[in-house]
Amino acid sequence: MSNATEVKQDNDFTTTGVEIPEGFLREVKVDQISLKDSFLKYEPKTGNQKRVKMSILRAKKTKMKNFYHAIVDPSYNFFTKEGILFEASKVPAFFGELPDWWDTTFKNLLPNKEGRIGSKTQYDVFLGTIIKFLVEEKGYKISEAWYMVCDNNDYLVKQFFGTKCSLINSFQAYLTGSKPIDGWCDLFNTAKILKTDNGEDFLIAVNSGNGKVCVADIVRLDPEKITRGIGWFVVNKK
Repeated sequence: MSNATEVKQDNDFTTTGVEIPEGFLREVKVDQISLKDSFLKYEPKTGNQKRVKMSILRAKKTKMKNFYHAIVDPSYNFFTKEGILFEASKVPAFFGELPDWWDTTFKNLLPNKEGRIGSKTQYDVFLGTIIKFLVEEKGYKISEAWYMVCDNNDYLVKQFFGTKCSLINSFQAYLTGSKPIDGWCDLFNTAKILKTDNGEDFLIAVNSGNGKVCVADIVRLDPEKITRGIGWFVVNKK
């Protein structure tokens, strides 16, 4: 993956203090999920599986539009001493910010495209695209794909990378652009700050407080609590 300094900048993707190089935003194709897809015929067995499937069905029923998400976690922009950037091989910006800081930062990033923290349903649909990828492109059994994404990321990471899923596995494991699955990096690096679908409250996913990493684990987040996580950035269109 190219570093930001090596990628031609598009002024439409750069704002003061924040940089998104060309190619670092990718479309989450909600319209390419069909209710006829085999992975959606699966009867969920766990709480996470049930929530993700219900979110996908809700998104299809309400005709949720495609959206764009950054393929790496954001990092602090140490060159300008302000803002964030999206670049591979950097330490993610998870040193501790209030959720409102991420909310404000993202709203100021590409405001004409409604840059923001992604919602719970958008995040669940994103996870659904990974389940679909595992089934249709990698040939995993449907039940196995749901289990790997929603319940046991150790198994998922071991299948792809031959190592355990741990936020403290090594310093290299922290760096942005790590462990890509279907082109999406940093799924397991840090906790992700989300918003409820009504936009009123904050949530946190990939919470490893119990020593176990799972991208589908989502809990409510105290807006006054500094957390070692990063905002999950989305925009409406590229």
